[in-house]
Amino acid sequence: EELDTWLARVKRVHPYGPKAIGQALTQEVARTIKSLPGELSQLEFYQRLAPLAGALGDSHTFVSPPRSSYVRMPRLRFDGDGVVLAEEVPPLNVGDRIDSISGHAIQNLVSIAKPWVSAENPEGTSLGATMILPTALSVAGIQAAIALTAGPVTVRYHPKSHQPRPPAITVHELDNRVFLVEVRTFAAPEEFYFKSFKTLFETLQTQEARGLIVDLRENDGGNTNAGSLLLSYISSRPFRLFGKKLWRVSAEMQAQIKDLGMSGFQDYLDSGVDRWLNAEPPLESFFSPSARYKGPTVFLIGPRTRSAAMMVANAVEDFDLALLV
Repeated sequence: EELDTWLARVKRVHPYGPKAIGQALTQEVARTIKSLPGELSQLEFYQRLAPLAGALGDSHTFVSPPRSSYVRMPRLRFDGDGVVLAEEVPPLNVGDRIDSISGHAIQNLVSIAKPWVSAENPEGTSLGATMILPTALSVAGIQAAIALTAGPVTVRYHPKSHQPRPPAITVHELDNRVFLVEVRTFAAPEEFYFKSFKTLFETLQTQEARGLIVDLRENDGGNTNAGSLLLSYISSRPFRLFGKKLWRVSAEMQAQIKDLGMSGFQDYLDSGVDRWLNAEPPLESFFSPSARYKGPTVFLIGPRTRSAAMMVANAVEDFDLALLV
């Protein structure tokens, strides 16, 4: 009955509706049913169900227990077998490795969360640590240790475990004044990118750079504005990161937006259930920098280029802004 309810919800909530229930998902559901033991708690059931999202082939679709199990916490990200901060939480910095959350060892929480990550399609089963770790806390039966309505959970950090993640942006000068710029994420604060890109492209101008390589192969996405800003520095052509956004309105998503205190979604909250919001962004230049680079530019992408970073790659190709490799 729970499984039927979940499938009905996928049809109702997923952007592709009934089309989302394809052969791959149907086969995965059949395998899941066979593997279920006789008795399961609701949270254990959703833990078994989580890998099904991988069959949907959508990197922003995941399965989690009912929203009553969510815990508000800072933005986090998986990094190997650990977890690091993806936003500033004074006195901690972006990239700081987390030792424990509310007294619970991060290794234990990551182990509990593993069913939410599919080896076949790791991008297709989660939105990352920020959503998965609250689920892990709930499944572990330690929900009572978290103040669900009292703001972010306590993050305990020990200096001896500090292993900073590589910086969001790294610049290398290669031979013949060719510069390689590794942009590993667009998830840092927006002001960081305005400052960093300004400094970078002023340097390219001063050094009379003969070529630019932008490496997005390890970029897992983030703020699309950061990507648009980057593109504005390499081309004056109008562009857009996507051609159209069709957003299906559901009561479940409206409730989640309210529960998580998400901002910027008033149009969605004001719309009727089962309506479609249709957004077609105009072709425009996001920003007009004073130090725009006009030389040859190459963007590198790969299997780990995700979300907003892939949208940037699409714009590069669609509007012929640079060479995409």
